[in-house]
Amino acid sequence: MRVAIIHYDDALSPGGINTNIRETFQGLLRKGVDAHIIQPKSKVEDKIRNHSNFHELVSPKLSPPLNLSPALIRSLKATIRQIDPDIIHVHSHMNLLSHSIIRSLSKNFPIIPIVFSPHLDVAISSRFARPLFSLFNRTLGRKTLGRVSSIIFNSKFEMKAYEKSVMNVIIPFRIIPPGISSTGNMSIKKWESDLKILYFGHFVRRKRVDRIISMFRSLLDSPLFEGVNLRLEICGSGPEEKNLHNLSKSLGLENNIAWMPFLNREKLLEKIQNVNYFALLSDSEAYAISVAESLSLGTPVIGSNLAALSEYNSTPGAFLFDNPEDYEEMSRVIAEHRGMEIVIGPTGGNIFSNRQSLESHFELYSSLKS
Repeated sequence: MRVAIIHYDDALSPGGINTNIRETFQGLLRKGVDAHIIQPKSKVEDKIRNHSNFHELVSPKLSPPLNLSPALIRSLKATIRQIDPDIIHVHSHMNLLSHSIIRSLSKNFPIIPIVFSPHLDVAISSRFARPLFSLFNRTLGRKTLGRVSSIIFNSKFEMKAYEKSVMNVIIPFRIIPPGISSTGNMSIKKWESDLKILYFGHFVRRKRVDRIISMFRSLLDSPLFEGVNLRLEICGSGPEEKNLHNLSKSLGLENNIAWMPFLNREKLLEKIQNVNYFALLSDSEAYAISVAESLSLGTPVIGSNLAALSEYNSTPGAFLFDNPEDYEEMSRVIAEHRGMEIVIGPTGGNIFSNRQSLESHFELYSSLKS
């Protein structure tokens, strides 16, 4: 079986979607599947880039979501003819290029089944795209749905949001969460005089890293944390970086926040295990693989109780808040944990291991091929 995985972005960059694509690609190869990644030219040095099944095309001139590229489509069609895949899997609803790819490939290769992973989010980081998103969903989004054979959602929330924003899904679909290293474990965490909180991920508006910084200021100001050595660690990059630095300075947090770029996989996993909490107070998440990863590694989570994040409510160690700006309540809950043994996990249900996610993809591809 040959599978062509097509990505509008760079699968070698950090981020949940990119990690999921890499893990699926490598897992399929280990199973003997002739898997391929096709994407715009990468800027990341990685051993995957040297693999003969990693194909780099010309990059669009404009950034997402306005990333239409006739030149990329032409080279993509040539690459698909060369590979002759049994299955095509296209990622992301949130940009014009993906829809252009599906339109072109469904027209030029009508007998090849197309799987579509929307990774739909209801909060839009781009201020330009925000007012147009509803119209985009009702027009281009609906046309795309009519051109694919099957659809993969990362969570029940994403499926419901897609049906509400685009249209009811009348084609076969599956809910397949992105995989993480391990699941099913239960662990204990305890803190007393030292408290470290971590955020890792992209600095985009919908992630609301500003809330984490404001929450941390509230912890420092609270008498509940007298005698506690507090530290916030923020790893990542993105368009909001300057605003976040300015906020931290205005709140007098220069000496209390450690800023780091994206870490490699090994260092990131070590970092997650060595902090007391991971924080994610975003406006919306289609799945939030960072939450699943943190819980599976034995680190409690402070998060927003909305969108797909609410699906973690039943997992021990996930502390979710209906109002992600109620920093006083967050301070109270965190302070109550001082000296306590916090139970994290066992994880399961909506949290898949890499093996589970891979097998679910493989089963879907196999059913479409037959």
